[in-house]
Parts: sequence; structure tokens; C-alpha cells
Amino acid sequence: MRNFGGHAFVDKGHMTLCDFTGYAPLMPPIIEFFQKGTPPAPEAETIDSYAFMGAAQESRVKKSMPVNVADIVKKAERQRAKVKI
Repeated sequence: MRNFGGHAFVDKGHMTLCDFTGYAPLMPPIIEFFQKGTPPAPEAETIDSYAFMGAAQESRVKKSMPVNVADIVKKAERQRAKVKI
């Protein structure tokens, strides 16, 4: 199986992210979520994770230019404010 990893650039430099080797460790909390309805992570952590992935994608589109995760969160909040449910 191919390992995946990455780098995150932060205020004090950059950090190496751990290798990703598969989804198997995630299955027990996912199953419990569907059985009990309790999320395995707090909402803020989930939002941060999606913002990080969004920043990574935007950095890719911008040819590896740095992207501020906080800016991605603000952009998502503005978009969410426009949605009427």
C-alpha cells in the first residue's frame, strides 16, 4: 500500500505530517457514530480539518503558494452566511 504524508507550514516554520496508510483505524469511531449518533470529534476540530484540506487544495491550485487556514475558515463562514435553509 502506498503511504501518503505531507507538510504543514505554520507560524514558526513547517512540520511533517504523519504517514497515511489507510482508513482501517477510522472504522470503529465511524461505526459508533452511525450507531449512536455521537460525533467522534468536536465540531470545531472537524471544521479545522476541512479548512486544512481546503487550504491544501488551494495551495495546490496556486502552484504550492502558502495559504492561510484561517482565511479559508473565514471564506467558508461568509459562504455559509449566504445559505438559507
